[in-house]
Amino acid sequence: MRYYAKMDNTLSTPFGSDISILASDGTSPSVWDFFGSDFRPCPHPDDVHFGDHQILNVEHADDGVLWSTSPAGIQMHCNDYGPWASKKGLLTNFEESKVPMLALRSMAALMLTHCLCYRH
Repeated sequence: MRYYAKMDNTLSTPFGSDISILASDGTSPSVWDFFGSDFRPCPHPDDVHFGDHQILNVEHADDGVLWSTSPAGIQMHCNDYGPWASKKGLLTNFEESKVPMLALRSMAALMLTHCLCYRH
């Protein structure tokens, strides 16, 4: 993809980028959401539910979250994520990945956040 930077009426020379999103580009988050829309982790009994909806993962731009209420559920989703990411040519930024714990109606919820920050 080719980009230009614009300031007032002045355009930069065109440049290309094949990594992550450009923060000032309003379409990039949607393009990444579309790019990752085929990731379908297998449901696990310990997945988080909001009403009648099972929430396995959430993405925005090049960031994503895998959800579960157990370490086994998170591990299963990671096992699904690895081959999918490899097929897409994505690398996970492990230094940016975290496993915070939340409480939802007194039930612990684990989240593994990951960054789909670059293609190789």
